[in-house]
Amino acid sequence: MGQPKVTSSKLGTKSKKTSGDLVFRPSARLQRFLGRELISDPNLAVIEFVKNAYDAGASNVFVDFQLENALQHLVITDDGIGMNLQSFRDNWMRPGFSAKSKDSPAAPRGRAARSTDSKQRSDHRIPIGEKGIGRLAAGRLGKSMDIYTRQASNQPWLHVEIDWDAFDDMTKFMDEIIVKHNYLDKIPGESHEIKVGTSIVISRLQLNWLGRIPGPKRSGRSEYRLGRLSEDLTILVRPLDIGPGDFAITLDSDLVPDDSVKLGTITPEAAIREAPYHYQFEVFLDKKNGATVNRTLRRSAAFAKDFGKKRVENLKPASIEWIIDQTGSSEKHSVDSASPLPCGPFKGSFLYLPPRARQRASSEEVVGHGVLLYRDGVLVEPYGLRGNDWIGAEARKAQRQGHAPIQPDTFWGEVEISRDSNPLLRDTANRQGLLDNDASAIFLAIIREEFSTFESEILDEIESRWLSREERAAEVAEQQITAVVLRTRTFAHHLRQPLVGIAGELTSLKRLAKSFEMTDAQKSRFNDIVKRLEDYFQRSENLVNEYAKSRVPEFRDVSTDEILALVKSACVEIAVDHSASLVFENGKRMEVVVPIELVADALIQLVTNAIEADRPTGRLPIVSVRCHVEKRMLVIDISDNGTGMKNVKAGTDLADVSLASTKGHPAEGLVLVATTLAYSRGRATVTGTSKMGTQIRVEFGLRLK
Repeated sequence: MGQPKVTSSKLGTKSKKTSGDLVFRPSARLQRFLGRELISDPNLAVIEFVKNAYDAGASNVFVDFQLENALQHLVITDDGIGMNLQSFRDNWMRPGFSAKSKDSPAAPRGRAARSTDSKQRSDHRIPIGEKGIGRLAAGRLGKSMDIYTRQASNQPWLHVEIDWDAFDDMTKFMDEIIVKHNYLDKIPGESHEIKVGTSIVISRLQLNWLGRIPGPKRSGRSEYRLGRLSEDLTILVRPLDIGPGDFAITLDSDLVPDDSVKLGTITPEAAIREAPYHYQFEVFLDKKNGATVNRTLRRSAAFAKDFGKKRVENLKPASIEWIIDQTGSSEKHSVDSASPLPCGPFKGSFLYLPPRARQRASSEEVVGHGVLLYRDGVLVEPYGLRGNDWIGAEARKAQRQGHAPIQPDTFWGEVEISRDSNPLLRDTANRQGLLDNDASAIFLAIIREEFSTFESEILDEIESRWLSREERAAEVAEQQITAVVLRTRTFAHHLRQPLVGIAGELTSLKRLAKSFEMTDAQKSRFNDIVKRLEDYFQRSENLVNEYAKSRVPEFRDVSTDEILALVKSACVEIAVDHSASLVFENGKRMEVVVPIELVADALIQLVTNAIEADRPTGRLPIVSVRCHVEKRMLVIDISDNGTGMKNVKAGTDLADVSLASTKGHPAEGLVLVATTLAYSRGRATVTGTSKMGTQIRVEFGLRLK
């Protein structure tokens, strides 16, 4: 059959019915994707309104939660320049358009606001919001929003009502949803009295702001939503480009979930003045030397005295052209820039608060963020927040299996850029990072090099003061564990071939049996043997497959319940086989940061040894595992009623028990347990041993959750 004939009336000419131009008319439901779902963090939604207030020249922003009554609501009030109907319609009601953007024409504010303090501040400040979608973030917070705004005290208040549920209808276009407005002489309800500005009331709140943040706790970060919001607002605007008293945020609530949640007027941390180490750097273009960095290292008075160092060291300026040459060679990040420093000049600082001598950082000492990035004095998300490790501090720690000179929990700082000096460092559309180009790649490479320089400058001081005996043992154990993991993978790989051969021989054995005459009893006996061999083979194959995937254990948050459950499930059958009583006691549920697989393996070995310990005739085995807290330590005591360890004194570290055990032969297993616990930042000690039994204490000096 021939091909169907295509006539020119279908492909060669335009039909009157299909000609013309097309335009986008977004569905009303687009608001959900741009507001509620694009901005996943509710704190970001609040921050968007604070940014708007900053751009409007406000000197004060009040964030008030009213949570006591059933009709919970949030009120965000600022004393900025405010809006009239025309500016509200032309700017606020046009998602994606921002009069604050440098690409926009003259701001469509309608009649100009009077020359007030807020107007002068607004004109002076570099806008921090220019995407035009932050206003939709209110849908992430609550289902209803009332806006009250005016530009002069002799004007009535413009009142705009928005019901975000009305935008959920995907069959309607966005411009078909009617947003009502009217005028009022006074803002209803309780609100901070302002003469001009904007007050936003968000009702039918979507979240329980008195509740806890889902997921594991973060070091130095509040576990409650209100507390975390206070912390995020605190680090939002640091005094980089703002004079004293020029901008303040006040967070308040009629209810707080816990005394640990501190609300009130938010001011920058004073830690910069008090930090033991303060490293400052400035990257710039030198006419003679090209791209150059100046560096200054400051120590606190106590640290300078301890190490016999200067309080302020001006390090020798260094050329960084080699970083630019290396990074800029990639074709992936191409930008139209002939500058020898494509990212532009910038400056920053790192601060470090090491743990006290021979102690780890406690929860009171840690900070809740890493190195923050500021553009024109305002925070750029997500750098340094919510575990974002753009500096590489966590990565460096991971490379050394948890031990590094600089521990990320007590390391923080800030880097400053601006739109004028760093035009090629641009935000992505959802404000969650910088665009990927040569400028950002070079910028990141320089920052990480500065972190490496800072680390090398303080390395000797840190290690001489904070590397305790246990940590030195942990460092050795880390190397051993890593080597064991590699050897285990290799061993599993080599063992697979013999297992395949055994499987083949089992098949041959079953075939051979069919060729011989056997009695029923012989067949039954033979089948039992084959079945056991097949079971052993399957268990061996499962173990080989498991160990072939072995990886260096990772530290994570685990509860004592989880640890003890693993130990119990592994030891119950052994206890039954030895007619032993096995008792577990967990005084209080806690959480610690450990590699749970290794900790469980070590405890299982200790409990197994306790069950199998030699006992006098007639003495039934009794083993207890007791978990409790003692002097900020997680303690697990394992006790048995065996005949004790020969030639071992109470107080002996398990790593030193090499010639005796509860079973009366060389304790290689106990040495392996000691190495495993050392890697896990723990230790085990024989706290008592006699003819009536032995007690071994396992301790973790890590931060308790």
